[in-house]
Amino acid sequence: MGFLDKVKATVAEAGDKVKAGVVEAGHKAKTLVEINRLKMQNNSKLNEIERQYQQIGVLVFTIRQANKDADIPNAELEPMIQTITRLQDEIQHNLKEIQFLSESSTVEEDKGQVEKPESARIEYHSDHQPEQK
Repeated sequence: MGFLDKVKATVAEAGDKVKAGVVEAGHKAKTLVEINRLKMQNNSKLNEIERQYQQIGVLVFTIRQANKDADIPNAELEPMIQTITRLQDEIQHNLKEIQFLSESSTVEEDKGQVEKPESARIEYHSDHQPEQK
């Protein structure tokens, strides 16, 4: 194999690595987009939980203000409590998904660190003739 063949092989190999790097970057970008989407969902769910808490507070205050000894009707509280519980479960599910995506992204990063193959290493000496290492 002549020098030019070695250079061609090295360039082709480098091109393959660039393509692989672009694909990997695309996967990482998709993962980050998905993680951010889940985080935004969680923020929306937390806001809805806060609204439910406020509704419970208004209900309790209104009933107690009208009659200090009145019991809070469970039928009015239960739908809000169920909504809060459902939203909390959904947030936990999203957090697990975020953790999974973060861990799988880290594993892919570790796999992506590959040393140059021996055929890609060329040293130049003072006589300007490349030497395959």
